[in-house]
Amino acid sequence: METTAALFEARREYLGWSRAKLAADLGITEMSVYRIEKKGQRPEPELLARLVRTLHMHWEDVERALLGEMSNAQIQEIAQRAVDAASPPDDEITARIARLNPEQRRVFRQLLGLLPDQE
Repeated sequence: METTAALFEARREYLGWSRAKLAADLGITEMSVYRIEKKGQRPEPELLARLVRTLHMHWEDVERALLGEMSNAQIQEIAQRAVDAASPPDDEITARIARLNPEQRRVFRQLLGLLPDQE
């Protein structure tokens, strides 16, 4: 989640937003934003969808970040990308998650830290 945390922080900073502003927009505490950005706390899927939408990000970029497939240079490039309605609505994100087969859903939940790592 470190890549995702770095991406969220870089995007927030690029937008010139404080943690307090982002927290207010999301309806969470500033400490929660800090934990996501600096401590790697994994947001629940609903909060993740709101975070992506609030920061005007591409969902596909966040998926890549969740998989750890980004360099620091890519994170900075994505954070500075103008996004014009590129993120699907929250209900579309929820629908995408619902269409995952059980194994894909398990892996997705693992990526978000909602399940213990099972081998």
